[in-house]
Amino acid sequence: MPLHDHTLSEAFTSSARQLLAATDHRARVRRLRDNGIPLERSMWRQFAEAGWLSLLFPEEDGGLGLGLPSAAALAQVVGEHLVPEPFAAAGVRSAIVLGGLPTSPLRSRLIGSFAQGDLLIGVAWQESAGQLDAQVGQAGVRRDGAGWRLEGVKRFVEPSGAADGWLVLAGDGGEAVLLWVPADSAGVSLVEDRRVDGGLWASVAFDGVSVPDAHLLLRGPQALTLLAHADDAGRVAQCAELLGLARKAHEITLDYMRLRKQFGKAIGSFQALQHRMVDAGLQIELAAAALEDVLQGEFAALHGRECARRASRLKSRCADAALQVTRLCIQMHGAMGYTDECDIGLYFKRALVLNAALGNAQAHRRRFFELVERTPATSKARAPVPAAATGSHPPGTDWDSLSEDELRRAVRRFLADHYPPHLRHLPRDANWKQVEGWNAVLLRQGWGAPSWPREHGGMGLSPDKLIAFQEEMARYGIARYISNGLVMLGPLLIRFGTPEQCAHYLPRILSGEDRWAQGYSEPNAGSDLASLATHGRIEGDTLVINGRKIWSSYALECTHMFALVRTAKTERPGD
Repeated sequence: MPLHDHTLSEAFTSSARQLLAATDHRARVRRLRDNGIPLERSMWRQFAEAGWLSLLFPEEDGGLGLGLPSAAALAQVVGEHLVPEPFAAAGVRSAIVLGGLPTSPLRSRLIGSFAQGDLLIGVAWQESAGQLDAQVGQAGVRRDGAGWRLEGVKRFVEPSGAADGWLVLAGDGGEAVLLWVPADSAGVSLVEDRRVDGGLWASVAFDGVSVPDAHLLLRGPQALTLLAHADDAGRVAQCAELLGLARKAHEITLDYMRLRKQFGKAIGSFQALQHRMVDAGLQIELAAAALEDVLQGEFAALHGRECARRASRLKSRCADAALQVTRLCIQMHGAMGYTDECDIGLYFKRALVLNAALGNAQAHRRRFFELVERTPATSKARAPVPAAATGSHPPGTDWDSLSEDELRRAVRRFLADHYPPHLRHLPRDANWKQVEGWNAVLLRQGWGAPSWPREHGGMGLSPDKLIAFQEEMARYGIARYISNGLVMLGPLLIRFGTPEQCAHYLPRILSGEDRWAQGYSEPNAGSDLASLATHGRIEGDTLVINGRKIWSSYALECTHMFALVRTAKTERPGD
């Protein structure tokens, strides 16, 4: 389905594909990631020369005036090629903020340099995880002679260290002000955080930064309105990028399924796998239809509640679709899909980042329903979810006997009181040294194994309570770490192990003294485990194993491995 029927939009899309096809951007993603570089300015200037950065400015400002549909068409192509440069964040959000500013010499200079690719400009308003809308926070300005002094910290800023400056939201006695702050200003410092896709976000600190009067761009409610519209337009561009990467991942996987053989046949010939890929294709088309609906609905002319509602509906649809599709594509590639050498994982990681940026799918579903017009006869306004709750429950509590609301409140309170703040919302799985102390805290509370029976040191949660527990942990941003022993081996021992095995291994799994890697895949047996060649020979009370296991997640940090091996001499698969 075409994004827009405007001839110029289609021409830009065709031109963009030709421009991007000249470079292997997946290789660039790896190279920039490995060298800690967020982007390449030479590529950004190519975008400017192609007119990408002028799309959203009106003609009187030297722009092309093509609007958001053309920008979304380009964002799709950016997603297809996994371009690491932040087109949605800087090419769309920043451009809309700049274009919406009152006329001034500084505005004209910024727009001109931005459109030519000489200035890389970001927007900085977010101060804490989970914020969806721009609002006056802790960052503030105060009068200082002929100018202002800026204090505060902004988080999840993109572009980060590569930016020439930021459009910064601050407060002046509770009133919103929007400032231009060059990156080389005295008192500006930043700490960059590596994202799971290899890119960088930054926490930017402003410590008494001097801001001249001429750099105060906008103040009052208009500043918040402009930022809100830019954020929602940026979300539309994110969704187009998510759609593009989902389409490309689906295409790559279909090609792979035509070549990869198991049981003597291409896996693409298996009907069950065909059905799953068709389901993935449907998710892509539903996301495309949602994007088309927003773009054809003159989104750029909308403001306020309706604009936010449409953007949240679209973000939840496209983010979910891209995550579902890319996860399935990894599964279709088998164990190799998890390796860095396989391109498909790069698409999944980019989908994770775009899902999180400016609010994930779940957050936007909540925002959507909060924005939907309700009548007293049909619904009630939902109460906000508290960050933490009063009251406490001691270790040894029968956690499954609590109501779901009680359990959720207990989890929120415990996490707020005990979880290390620096481990919240890590962009990648944690290593054991990072979480060893936290694991000890969980054990003292009796929360080390939520699904295990209480008699084996677990919480004994039923499925509905287990889901509630995991949702609260995920919402708070708890770090993921080695869990094979907890979620795979432990339940197996509890069901089939001898009392002696349970007594020996289960406490050691809980404490982390024993950390277990999974030994399934082999060089010629990924998801096709019936082709295992690793052999186990019984000699008295010992099993002597010969063979090779690969792609064993966390193996470098583990002390043990549970493995699938072939013990029979027959050639029949499955023995």
